[in-house]
Amino acid sequence: MEELHVVFNFYEKITPPPKFKTFVDGWKHLGAFVEKMDDYIGAQLHENLDPKGLFPYMNFATFRGTEESVIKQMTEPTPELIQALVEGHGLPGHQVNHPGGYNEVDTDDGKAIAPDFPPRKGSVYLVSCFQVDPSGIDDAGIEANWKQLTGLEAVKSCVESQGKQLGRAGFYRRFTPVTPFATFSHVLRCELIGYDGTEADLWQIVRDISGSTCSAHGVERINSSLYKITVLSTPQKK
Repeated sequence: MEELHVVFNFYEKITPPPKFKTFVDGWKHLGAFVEKMDDYIGAQLHENLDPKGLFPYMNFATFRGTEESVIKQMTEPTPELIQALVEGHGLPGHQVNHPGGYNEVDTDDGKAIAPDFPPRKGSVYLVSCFQVDPSGIDDAGIEANWKQLTGLEAVKSCVESQGKQLGRAGFYRRFTPVTPFATFSHVLRCELIGYDGTEADLWQIVRDISGSTCSAHGVERINSSLYKITVLSTPQKK
């Protein structure tokens, strides 16, 4: 059976690379290289709707292959990929980002999302990233209770009380090593239908779940925010 893996990349510092006017232009340039890779399925660049958000952009991509192949691609990139990375993102330190390879642990209804993640026009996405304390509960305990620990159950209740609804929601666990990327152990991505991202009550939901603590369960919420898909990327035909 073919293995499918998700790569999340959270962009913290988005200084445009020297050859491009904007971060997005550079991202598209890198994307044009990645789109030709045999194991590439697709990607969605999400833009943070909070202008002061910790991560202005987040990329959600899917690849075929084994965990080992994804790890090798990230830790031992080819010279051609290195060149595309430097051109699209600048030299190391020019931008700050947090990439990681993840497996889809569970979804709202138990049915896989990846790799079939067509965007619903106008949808808003709640994205949260977490770090598990190794001395806390194990991954199995977190993943068995992920809807409660991530705040998804509270979000669903609030959204439905406003006459809106959740789209698909997925919970993901990192399999790539922390070194050289100090990235997050788990990520939640949830579609919110019927919002445009300007609603004060929706942002209140984000503040409410961000203020709730998971630390007693060995889980630290690093960030939660609302995003919209700004760029879609699909494989190029050879």
